[in-house]
Amino acid sequence: AVSTTVIRGGVRAQIRVRAIWQGVNLVDGREMECEAWDAVMTSKKGFDFLASDFNGFELEGTLVVPPGKSEPYEVRIKNTL
Repeated sequence: AVSTTVIRGGVRAQIRVRAIWQGVNLVDGREMECEAWDAVMTSKKGFDFLASDFNGFELEGTLVVPPGKSEPYEVRIKNTL
């Protein structure tokens, strides 16, 4: 019997994420939140999830406008009364 392992080379893996950031507006101190519904992220360099000396990596990507939305992201600023 023979078994085969296939390793695909030169493939840029993509990660699809929904992201929510929370922070403070540095101009007026109000709390704010940014939500991106669909982001397609990929790395500029290769990375190995199985390496013993795993280091961080940078991602870049594009935002996608999902069905039912007219924009790729939304920023919400909390107004206190």
